[in-house]
Amino acid sequence: MFFLIEYQSGKKKKILAQVSTGEGKSLIVAGMAIFWAISGQKVDVVTSNDVLALRDSTLSVADGGLRDLYEYFKVGVANNCSQSQDDRAKAYNLAVVYGELANFQRDYLLHTFYGLNVLGNRISQWLNRDSDFDCVIVDEVDCMLLDRGSNTLYLSHDIPGMEMLESLYVFIWERIKSSENPALNPKLIFFFRKVIERERHIRIPEHLLAFVDRHLDTWLANALRALELKQDEDYVIDQDRTDTSPDLNPQVIIIDPDTGTDQTTSQWDGALHQFLQLKEGCKLTLQKLKAVFISNKEYIQKYDRLAGVSGTLGSLKERNYMTESYNCEYFSIPTALPKRFIYKMTKVLKTTESWLSSIIDEIRETVLPGNEEEARSIIIFCRTIKDVNIVHNHIKINFPKLVADNKVHRYIRDYEQFAFEGKQLEIGHVIIATNLAGRGTDIKISKELDNNGGLHICLTYLPQNERITEQAMGRSGRKGAPGSGILILF
Repeated sequence: MFFLIEYQSGKKKKILAQVSTGEGKSLIVAGMAIFWAISGQKVDVVTSNDVLALRDSTLSVADGGLRDLYEYFKVGVANNCSQSQDDRAKAYNLAVVYGELANFQRDYLLHTFYGLNVLGNRISQWLNRDSDFDCVIVDEVDCMLLDRGSNTLYLSHDIPGMEMLESLYVFIWERIKSSENPALNPKLIFFFRKVIERERHIRIPEHLLAFVDRHLDTWLANALRALELKQDEDYVIDQDRTDTSPDLNPQVIIIDPDTGTDQTTSQWDGALHQFLQLKEGCKLTLQKLKAVFISNKEYIQKYDRLAGVSGTLGSLKERNYMTESYNCEYFSIPTALPKRFIYKMTKVLKTTESWLSSIIDEIRETVLPGNEEEARSIIIFCRTIKDVNIVHNHIKINFPKLVADNKVHRYIRDYEQFAFEGKQLEIGHVIIATNLAGRGTDIKISKELDNNGGLHICLTYLPQNERITEQAMGRSGRKGAPGSGILILF
């Protein structure tokens, strides 16, 4: 149906489809990619994170991927997740490439502005066409075009002499940290400007004085913001897990709030990253300046054809925004089988203690009920890694036997392997995760779990929009299977 509408859409080359979770979005994406690739076009498949790109492009169908499907049709498939430029250049020679949007943007900027031949002949040579690329398929299109629609990717470069500003960063941080009532005010700004003018205290190269004067207000504001940002909520302290950097020192790694993935190659600008490094005792890196950049919206508009799929296209206003911005049409595909998902009454608690107690009660009622024939499994979604750890600690106290039997699982970092990837989920398991498990994770349940009512979802925070709620709840009740969900908030 999706192919037919796309093929017969005439002048409309850009379409979005709402496909309910569990109804085969990954297969639809692969089918469309194969359809376009066989017709001689290059296809880029944008996923919401590298985990999904690696899964679909490298694993077999039996293991949850799609590689052997492409091999059956003799269509070359790869991904651009490698940090090696040579590996990515080889990948772009194939018909279909999977990856995060930021990976495609990075390579486009390297190819176009730095003269590095990363993309090869993937950029269109057609003189009669305005677009640079052939086709793009965006999985979880609402995340890419709505949640991150205004995001911009920057490639930065080093400036000689920036290491001379390290002493200034340290001075600002020490003063801000030791202040009894840190706040950005004219008196504080005046104080720092006077200190900078005293050559004996802080030496700044003359060619950087104007730069410091322009950015001082921003640095002070970001030093204050660094006090507010929290480890395991906004960022983590860890080594680079991409296996591409020889630096084994702990780093400040940004956590994407929408997907829960590590943003290892990204840094906050305005010296915010440097102040966080000082705060956490990490190795201080040089501040980089933005060289070239491209927004998500501008990049997507460079494609001649666009197909997007998502389980949640959003409200009418959100859909209209996407159709106007990308000149596309949208439609919804009904489910193959009736939904058998039950929403339980939302609980709103007044304290952290009662919130945690309610989560423990939900686990006990779901996983360890009085009647063993009603025993199920549960996924608990938390907003941050810190919340996951708090809930996990309470589970260890209340359910030591589940922990001893290896039936309690955490999924918080994208380098970790999901415990039930490629195998069925049985009854009696507790999974605690961030939103990393909320998009694109296909959890296959056993026959016994299906008979007992399916997987139960416990969402422990109120997401910023209904689409994120639906994505989390969509891990259960898939393909006609039973399931249930509840929101437990405080």
